[in-house]
Amino acid sequence: LGYVMILLAVFSLVHDWATSYYGYFEESLFKFWNPFFNMHIFTSLFVSFSIGTIIFVHHKKEIPKEIKKEFVMYTIFEYVLPILLLLISYFAFSNEINASYESMYQKSLIQVPSKEVWAEKGAIMDVYDYIYLNLKDVVLGMYNLFFFSVLSILAIKRWKDNMVRWVVFGLNLLAVTGFLFWSLHELATLRDSYLLNEQSEYYTQSSVLLYLRYVSFALFAILLWLTNKLLKTETFNQFTISKIYSGCIVHLFILAILSNELMNINHILSFGTDANYLSVSNTYKFGFTIIWGVYSFVLIAIGIFRKNKVLRISSISLFGFTILKLLLVDTDNLSTGYKVVAYMMLGAILLLVAFLYQKFKVLIFDDDEQNKDETITNSEI
Repeated sequence: LGYVMILLAVFSLVHDWATSYYGYFEESLFKFWNPFFNMHIFTSLFVSFSIGTIIFVHHKKEIPKEIKKEFVMYTIFEYVLPILLLLISYFAFSNEINASYESMYQKSLIQVPSKEVWAEKGAIMDVYDYIYLNLKDVVLGMYNLFFFSVLSILAIKRWKDNMVRWVVFGLNLLAVTGFLFWSLHELATLRDSYLLNEQSEYYTQSSVLLYLRYVSFALFAILLWLTNKLLKTETFNQFTISKIYSGCIVHLFILAILSNELMNINHILSFGTDANYLSVSNTYKFGFTIIWGVYSFVLIAIGIFRKNKVLRISSISLFGFTILKLLLVDTDNLSTGYKVVAYMMLGAILLLVAFLYQKFKVLIFDDDEQNKDETITNSEI
């Protein structure tokens, strides 16, 4: 009966969400909203607390195996209840964030004389501060990183179940990937809205909007670090995923952030100038090439110093990709003279790389465990 009641509560809660948070046909739905202090979020938190209490009781007094075999429902709810708790906890706050910024957007309404040429004399038009809609998407992206960071801490400190940790790891990868493909775009949209400032005669914008990206970057870095800590737990010891993540995957994420920040700085510095388009094009070409090349050299140095084989191979692969980009893309539209100079420099770099490869070939590609064994053997001899 308790299971039936909690399921009814969940269905009722979802219905409340549909009418309270997603009533799209009600234009003034959030006009009189009290952010984070209303019956809707209290109800969501109460249902989350109820499900959490059931899970706690199940772990405090485990149901005997023979009863679990007789009543399959117990086994099913061992998986269903944590999923419900995760989803309700996540949407309880994400719904509220969405409603809060929609409320601020609707409350920003001012009525001014219409400037449209076709408008009648004395006509009034509604104006909203649409920066709140951009800000809403950015804050939701930051919330995602914070939520999954908390989830990672719980998985490291409290949740010892292997399957739970694998699920948290997968969710973390989805969160950071979503940040790169969605949140970075929203941050760029917020930046452009601030720079354009098309509603300057009605609203004032703070430069703090430009610095929210660095708060997001900090949360992004924390989640990457916590994911690495999660992979150091005993659950992942028998797998190589930890080495692949720390030696390859995490650096792809960092490189994506560095490249995006280069574009952001270039866009701000050249905004409103005639050189804006040319500057963006050069950044895509030579700016990215320089960053990727320098980063690959830094990685190979760290890989040799830390005796990390995956990191060294990743850096060599990145450097090779950078060389191909320089050869096939960056020099495509250059004149013949510039191409000759570029190819000569490219040849010199490749000769240097070939020399370093021959000199440090053993360090770059030898297995770390084998090096350790050889070191132990030599010390014994």
